[in-house]
Amino acid sequence: MPVPFSQKSAQLDHIKKCVARKAWELFIQPDRNPRILIDAGSSAKAVADVIHAKLRELGDEAVVPTVFTHNLAAWEVLAQSEPKVDLYLIGGRYTPDLNAVIEQDVYEGQLEKWTPNISIIAVSGIDSKGVYCSNIQDEALVKGTLTKKEVEKRIIVCDHSKIAQTDVKKFSSLEDLKELCKEVYLVTDRYDWKQVQPEYLQDDYKKTLERLEDLNCNVIEVDIGPEGDSTIAS
Repeated sequence: MPVPFSQKSAQLDHIKKCVARKAWELFIQPDRNPRILIDAGSSAKAVADVIHAKLRELGDEAVVPTVFTHNLAAWEVLAQSEPKVDLYLIGGRYTPDLNAVIEQDVYEGQLEKWTPNISIIAVSGIDSKGVYCSNIQDEALVKGTLTKKEVEKRIIVCDHSKIAQTDVKKFSSLEDLKELCKEVYLVTDRYDWKQVQPEYLQDDYKKTLERLEDLNCNVIEVDIGPEGDSTIAS
């Protein structure tokens, strides 16, 4: 039985927010014309939360992004942003387990019209062979389309619990993540892979990060402070 979206969002929420703030700091804030494609998923929604908070903090000094998303939780947050985000909701069928509007034909058709330069991708697993998602109808197809959309920066955001894990469907190999893209990044929290349980996954955890580096995919590990601490080291 799928985990409700509200429950997913609460899991490791502090870590997801720290990872999202690093994505803002490194990729979104420095961009003078950010056009961001935000995936479904709780880690991707955390990026929307951070964009909303940072725009409020910066006010008139903010560079306001254009955002395309089928993530309803992200859309709801960004719809309240000040300054106003140039915000596009990708249409289709509502899927409560993802709190997203997700339908392959609609998604693919609408995405053809837009030119994002940053894509934010959430995963339920990543290992040395690829990236994975659940068995929700059309999710793998939509994520596959998202990872094939030409962008400058393709950014996977996830907490350490997704590394060396798989799920029902692999939607891209690690090699294919680099297609039609200048740079690929994995942004996650710094975690001692020797603490991964069960122990047989420790080697898989290490191999996953090594394989990404072998492919010249940039691995950014965020040092997580105590809950409520907004200071993040890289």
